[in-house]
Amino acid sequence: AEWVRVQVDGWVRESDLQASDGGALIGVSAAEVRSAPERFVGQTLDWRLQVISVQTADELRAELPAGQPYLLTRGPLPEPGFVYVALAPDRAAEFRALPPLHEVVLRVRIRAARTRYLTTPVAELVSVVAGMDGK
Repeated sequence: AEWVRVQVDGWVRESDLQASDGGALIGVSAAEVRSAPERFVGQTLDWRLQVISVQTADELRAELPAGQPYLLTRGPLPEPGFVYVALAPDRAAEFRALPPLHEVVLRVRIRAARTRYLTTPVAELVSVVAGMDGK
């Protein structure tokens, strides 16, 4: 059986994309970010993500300074894609200590809707909303 990739484009009421208490947008998908980068780059979003690993940026990820630690995450859940989340170097150890595939809600600022080579959004960590206390 051959697999075929399908993408779905949908509509949601603008009222469903409300700001959280901290001013971050909630309910925004990665697909929406990719389809309207001018609207979302620079915006702060709350995303539920599954932490896969802490990585170090290299020349293939031009949207991140070389050597900067970042999270490779899956999501925003329940989406099956990936998101790169840039970290301050002093935050890397706490994320490395998480169990495999741990879910967190992170407040992130969108740096790029996609990388040069992949459809992976690039964000930077603003704060942890939930998920770090109950490792």
